[in-house]
Amino acid sequence: MKILASIHLQAALTAAGLAAMLGLAGCGGSGSGMERGKVQVDLRPVISQLNDRSPAIASASDSSPADITVPGASPTTDAVLSLVVGALVIDFTDTPLGPDSSITKAVQDQITDAVKNSIKYIKVVSLPVADAFITFDLPPPAAKHWEVFVVGTRDKINVLEDISDNSPIYFGFNTDASGKPYFLTAATYPTDPNFALNVVMARACIANTPPLGCAQFKDDRTPAVTASVEIIGVYLNGSSSPSSSLTYPIVVRTGGGTSGACNTNGGCDPSYVKTLLQPVSSGATSVKVETTHQQSTGQSPACAGATTVAGLRGNCGSQFYTTTF
Repeated sequence: MKILASIHLQAALTAAGLAAMLGLAGCGGSGSGMERGKVQVDLRPVISQLNDRSPAIASASDSSPADITVPGASPTTDAVLSLVVGALVIDFTDTPLGPDSSITKAVQDQITDAVKNSIKYIKVVSLPVADAFITFDLPPPAAKHWEVFVVGTRDKINVLEDISDNSPIYFGFNTDASGKPYFLTAATYPTDPNFALNVVMARACIANTPPLGCAQFKDDRTPAVTASVEIIGVYLNGSSSPSSSLTYPIVVRTGGGTSGACNTNGGCDPSYVKTLLQPVSSGATSVKVETTHQQSTGQSPACAGATTVAGLRGNCGSQFYTTTF
């Protein structure tokens, strides 16, 4: 299988896997009222997390919707043009899946089966859409529990068969206010028409053609680094203090240096940064990499001019990529 998203969920929710296993035509939802027996997802908060080149929700009379500008939203090299939205029915574990989940081969196979069994709860949305809401069937009480997931693609797709292996560039699961994933059930899913699911989108960092600015460890401890990104901390085994074996920030730029310091605007080439990161994970049970995206479109002048960890974190905002071994 080809890689889709975070180092832990990518192997189970692959582009090729979704298309081959589901073969499902999808369509956008309409209406803003909660239908009985339906799950409703407001796409506006999802899209607002994506890059500033992603087209906005269009009104029926707006054939040329304005682009969304979200400073610090970490845009990818390509706009998100379509979304895959649905509920993944999970009956093989009592632990919700999220970016930090450890996925073994056995669990990967179980997720694959779960995707197959969730066909009727998945839809494809091609952006822009005239309505901010999408609805799909509520999984029945017999479904032990489930999670809402969203995959953002760089290609405009109408059916899942249109997804190429490099299409997915964002993914997310429903989370609580603290950012932790949680399960939903038919009994606990709110009937309040104003209820809004919170879906936190993350970059699909480990992909065949990764989005702009990622640094993360694969499950074989190999670093995956792509320009342009600034690494402002590498944390081992849940520590709140970054590893002292590295000097931050580590500025990653295509065509940058291949030796010496990397904390200047010229930065270092991704290939060299990988050699710096490679020894850090040795013996660790988990590694969390904190990054910023200084060269992303829409960043402030203060972010663009930052040269220190504090300046980058304070003016650019940071993202985390965690790998558990």
